[in-house]
Amino acid sequence: MSATWVTGPAPLIRTSGLHSAGLLDPEFFAYWEDIDLCVRVIRCGGDVRAVAEAVAYHSGAASTGGWKSPLVQFLYSRNGLLFLGKNAPRRQRAAALLRFSAWSLGNAGVLHIEGKHAAAEAVVQGMTGGLLGGLGERKS
Repeated sequence: MSATWVTGPAPLIRTSGLHSAGLLDPEFFAYWEDIDLCVRVIRCGGDVRAVAEAVAYHSGAASTGGWKSPLVQFLYSRNGLLFLGKNAPRRQRAAALLRFSAWSLGNAGVLHIEGKHAAAEAVVQGMTGGLLGGLGERKS
């Protein structure tokens, strides 16, 4: 099945696609880097497909402390904004950045209500880095 992007732990990518699109962008480090690569492969004339029968086991966010960890929240919010700034069509970029920012702030509010104050703060720090177009730095 053809797709606009796929995400997951075990992508199979043709060497020719990597020669055309390049490797994973190290600016992302984790979260959104796979989607960015898919967008670049498609822009270079390749295609992206999902194989529903394929099975891969992945312990999501295990290396970064789980979905609600400050590190994951920082990277996800920062990288989402970096991805949109890099890849959203110019006419739709402002709206996309606003929608993602609103979602991120809502997420920070939920984290705060749940008592995950460091994770909520990390969302805001990530947004600051992403909106300023830099890597930002998560404070302890």
